[in-house]
Amino acid sequence: MANTYKNIVITPNIGSATDDPKVVFSGGNTSVNTDITLRVYPTSNGTLSFEGSAGQLFSITNDLTGSIFSVNDVSGIPIIDVNASGDATLVPFGGNVGIGTYSAAYKVDVSQPLAAGTARFLNTNSAWATDVAIDYAPSGGTLAGSIGLSSRLNGDIWIRSGNSSGSMIFQTAGQNERMRIDNTGQVGIGASPTAGRVLTITKNITGGTGNASYGIVLNSTVQSDANTYAYGMQTALSTQATSYTQSQLYYYTAAQGTFGAGSTVSNQYAFVTGANMIGATNNYGFYNNIPVGSGRWGFYSPIGTANNFFGATTLVASNSLTDTSSVLQIAGPTVLSTFLNNQYSYTFKFVKSRATTPGSYSLISSGDQIGYFIFKGDDGTAYQDAAYIHCYAEGTPAAGSMPGRLSFSTSAPGSVSPTVRMTIDSSGQVGIGATPAAGYSFAIAKNITGGASNTSYGMSITGFIQTDSNTQAALYSTIAQTAANSAPYTLNEIRHYNAYQGTLGANTTVTSQSGFIATSTLTGATYNYGFYGNIPVGAGDWNFYAAGTANNILLDKFNTV
Repeated sequence: MANTYKNIVITPNIGSATDDPKVVFSGGNTSVNTDITLRVYPTSNGTLSFEGSAGQLFSITNDLTGSIFSVNDVSGIPIIDVNASGDATLVPFGGNVGIGTYSAAYKVDVSQPLAAGTARFLNTNSAWATDVAIDYAPSGGTLAGSIGLSSRLNGDIWIRSGNSSGSMIFQTAGQNERMRIDNTGQVGIGASPTAGRVLTITKNITGGTGNASYGIVLNSTVQSDANTYAYGMQTALSTQATSYTQSQLYYYTAAQGTFGAGSTVSNQYAFVTGANMIGATNNYGFYNNIPVGSGRWGFYSPIGTANNFFGATTLVASNSLTDTSSVLQIAGPTVLSTFLNNQYSYTFKFVKSRATTPGSYSLISSGDQIGYFIFKGDDGTAYQDAAYIHCYAEGTPAAGSMPGRLSFSTSAPGSVSPTVRMTIDSSGQVGIGATPAAGYSFAIAKNITGGASNTSYGMSITGFIQTDSNTQAALYSTIAQTAANSAPYTLNEIRHYNAYQGTLGANTTVTSQSGFIATSTLTGATYNYGFYGNIPVGAGDWNFYAAGTANNILLDKFNTV
């Protein structure tokens, strides 16, 4: 070769008391003399140094303390240092370490194109052989935090702060904080945790697919091993074992926040069940399983004064629908209670309108049914009609005028078709067995059928007179009065009791009929009167007056005073 610099020089080549031994290797460059020197220093029990033109490249010492091996950069600054204890230090004076790359951009830069992992940490401590941790500490050496893995704890990965008041912060998009876990374990998403709240989410909700957005979404698939219960979300609150009173426990609560200026919300719902939740054998929008007991309510709305709306059939005390045309079905005793410090009670209302939209108005017509009670009984094969109570519009409904009529119907033996038995019309007239008759406040047209011993009564009063009626007891009483009138008028007759014969049907023979009868049982009082008149004497006044031309007969004593 043309290079004339190739040479090896050993100094001293004989023993010397002053010169440190060295070997100089020349000719490392084909055009410029570049030396590499192998030098022995007497310090630290002997140090072997490899030096380039710019300084020491690496060194090995024979000392049992301190640095025993060092690899330096071209300027002689150590980049790898191994001490006698076995500890190795990389770039202690600055610089980056690259693994799998020559262009390390970070203090430790690992570049690995293979599918396998880029790094491995193995703990050979027999007591903690399954635990690996990476600790973080500032220049002072105080532990700031750790990331670790423990297969002793089912392969758990843990991240912890080294300071008792430290938090764990997660950032994205630069240094924008997205989540924080504080030193008490409280979590904040979108903002710092809030005192008293285990999880606080204040992240802005933006539109997703179809402009629908969600704060939390659980979209999981239930696996076949969860074949008894599967809960999408569950809360199970406990109280601390100490003497105190917890005023309220809310397992789920919804509260309205601030509606920004210019925003309009058409509808808001505290809880929604989607229309597609119909795939199970039984589907419940809301399910309550609290057993009966004092202070227990499956559904309780005591404070809110807003209306409640049920858009379909509602079943109470039964989950078996017996009438598909019904809106409300109650299968148990029903109590309507009123607790108001005034003279009023709560009301049960039937509202009828010919309008087709709730909240609008359209006048109803005479004969329209306003309200309707149906009473049904089970005949062994079906639920049959036993009785009705109807309310109808009567006369001519108009603005400020709503005349009504009530009718009461029952089914006769052998029938399931109720027949009207009593009617109260818009003027207050009552008809039993027929519609009320004009001029009659109370009319009974019900057929009279045989009772005990074939005896029948159109009206019977058999009540017991109680001890508080100790002056007089009148089982039948009339008090006739005339209305005040602006002009004089004459009423020809007032009859307090009137007996009229109706039609005796063909082939009917009535042996005897009495306008008034006092039976032979009327003997239990000290004084017993079949007929008692107490009208004082006066012109046109008579205690007994028989104007009929039929004979009068008195078969027993006749006394005059």
